[in-house]
Amino acid sequence: MVSRRRILAASAFPALLGAGCGGGAKTLATVEAPTAGETAATSVPTVAPSPTPPPRPRGGIARLQSRRSLSFDTFDADLSGDASTVEVLGRTHSRLIDYTGFDAERFGPALASRWELPDPLTALFHIDPAARWHDRPPGNGDPVTPTDVAVSLSRTVGLSLSEPQPAARRAHDWRSVASVAVGPLASDTVRVSLLRPDPHIYHTLAGRFAFIQLPAAPELLARSPLEAASVVGSGPFVLRGQEDGELVFGAHSGGHAPPLLDGLRLAPAGDVVQRFLAGLEHRVVVEDRRDVAAIRAGAGSEAVRAPVLFDTPIMSTFYVGASPWNDPRLLEALHLAMDRVELATRLFGDPERGAASIFMLPPASGLSLGLNEPALQAFDGPVGLDARWRAARERWEAAGGAALGPITIDFPSIFDPRYAASAVVPALLNEALGVDQFRPAVLSYTTISRKAAEGEYGNGTAAFWFGWGPQFNDPAAARVLYETYHSAGPTARSLGFANDEVDSALQQLMLSARPDERAAPARQALSAIAANGFGGVIPWLVEVHDAFRWPLLTPGGPDGWWNQHLDVLAAVDSTSPRYRA
Repeated sequence: MVSRRRILAASAFPALLGAGCGGGAKTLATVEAPTAGETAATSVPTVAPSPTPPPRPRGGIARLQSRRSLSFDTFDADLSGDASTVEVLGRTHSRLIDYTGFDAERFGPALASRWELPDPLTALFHIDPAARWHDRPPGNGDPVTPTDVAVSLSRTVGLSLSEPQPAARRAHDWRSVASVAVGPLASDTVRVSLLRPDPHIYHTLAGRFAFIQLPAAPELLARSPLEAASVVGSGPFVLRGQEDGELVFGAHSGGHAPPLLDGLRLAPAGDVVQRFLAGLEHRVVVEDRRDVAAIRAGAGSEAVRAPVLFDTPIMSTFYVGASPWNDPRLLEALHLAMDRVELATRLFGDPERGAASIFMLPPASGLSLGLNEPALQAFDGPVGLDARWRAARERWEAAGGAALGPITIDFPSIFDPRYAASAVVPALLNEALGVDQFRPAVLSYTTISRKAAEGEYGNGTAAFWFGWGPQFNDPAAARVLYETYHSAGPTARSLGFANDEVDSALQQLMLSARPDERAAPARQALSAIAANGFGGVIPWLVEVHDAFRWPLLTPGGPDGWWNQHLDVLAAVDSTSPRYRA
C-alpha cells in the first residue's frame, strides 16, 4: 500500500506543503512565536487530570491495525520525523505530560505527576517516583530520575536549535526554552527555564515527538537504530519484535502507568476486510467505501462502527501576491462554489464522508480559540447549495472571472485515480459558476511542488492545484493560524500574502494563554483572513473514514492526533468468542 504521507514528504513541498509532511523532509521552519515583552502571558492552558476510567477487564492481547505502513527511519526519539515511529515510541516511551483532550487543550500527567508555574519564565515538573525504565539493558528496570529527564530534554532542545530537523518534529517550538535542569526546590523536580513567556509550552512538551529517552539510548541506537532490543523506554508497553509481519508488544507492569493489557499486536496498513472478519484484528480503520460495505455485510450489526477523521486535509493553494488570485472575490467564489457537502457527495458518493476544515484548522479545533463550532463555521459563508452557488456566481462575475479564460487545475497522480477528482472537480466548478473554464491536468506531486515553489499557481497564470495537503501536526490552533497566515512565516511569504490587520490579530492571539482570551483576536484574525482571499490557502474538506471494532475491545481513548499513549487504558474481553490471543 502506498503511503500518501511518504509521497508528500518525498515531494518536499515548500512552506505549507513541506511543513506538515512526515518522513524525510529535512528543513527547519523559520517562523516562531512573537516575544511577549511586558505582556502578562504568564499562564498556560487549562490543565485537567487524566480521567478515571470505569472498571475494565485486565489481561489479554489487543490486536490493532495501524493506518500506516510501519516503515521506520530510526527509533531515536530526537531524530525521527516519521509518524510510523510514533506508533512504536508512543507506546514504549513516555512524555513529560500528555494530552488527555486535543480539542480543548486538556493535559494530564505522564512522567510528571504534577507541575506548577512559579513565574512566567519557569515551569517545574515533579517526576512520578513510580516511573521505571523497561527491564532490559541499559534501563534494567531502574527508576526514571529527574536527571534522566533533564538530560533527555536538553538533548531535544539542543538538536532542535543546532541541527536540521524533519519538519514534522516542529523544532522551532523549542526555541522558547533556555535550559532544562534538576531542582532547585526538590530532588524530584525538573525545571524548564524559558527565554520568554510561552503560552504554548505545554503543547510543546506534549508534542508528537516529545519523548523522554534514557540518556544511554542515543549511543545504543546509533549502533542498532531499528533493533527492538534497542527500544528502551518507560512507557506502558515493551517492543518484543516482529512476528508474522506484526509488531509485538508486551506489558511494562512495573512503571508509573501499568497497562490493563498483557500486550498488543500491531499490524501495518493493508487488507482490512478479511483480517477483521477473520478476527485477526479487533479494530480497523477503513478508507474505501467498498470495504465499508463488505465489512458491514460480513459482520452485520455485531461490529461497532464509528466515524474517524483522516489527519490530512484536501486543499488548494494560490499565489495571491499578483493577478489573477490577488482579487479576493475570485477565491471567495471558488470557496463558495466548492460546497463541502456537494464535493463529498461527488468525490466519495456520500455527503457524510467530508468534514469541514476552515483556515487549515482541523474540525472541532475552535474550542482552543474560545470559539464554538457554530462560531467557527460562520466564516464558511452561506449555508445551502443554492445560496452558496448564487453568491459564488455573483463574486465571479463581479471580479470578471470569465475574462481569465481556461483555468487549469493540477491533480496529483497518486490522488486522482482513487476518486476521479480530475473529472469531478472541474465539472463541479463549471456547473456552480455557470461557465466552461476549468480544465484538469494530472501531474506528479514533484512537478506540482516545483510549480508551487516557482509561483506558477497565480502570478499571471490562471491555475491552481487540488489534492492532499500536509498532515495536521499541531493541536494548538493559535500556532497553526500564526504559522500559516502571518506575513513573517514561510507559508504566507511563499504565497505572497501579507496583511497588517491579520498580523496584528495573530500577534495578540499568540500571546493569549487561555481560550477565553483568544476569542476576540481569533475572530478579528479569521475575519480578516476570510476577507482577503483566505490568504491563498483553501482547505476544502477532511475525509471521514470508518472505524470498526469488535465489542470485545474497549479502546483506551478517542481517535485523533497521536493517541498511542491512551492504549494504557485499552482492554479486551478474552472470554469473547471473537478473541484470538
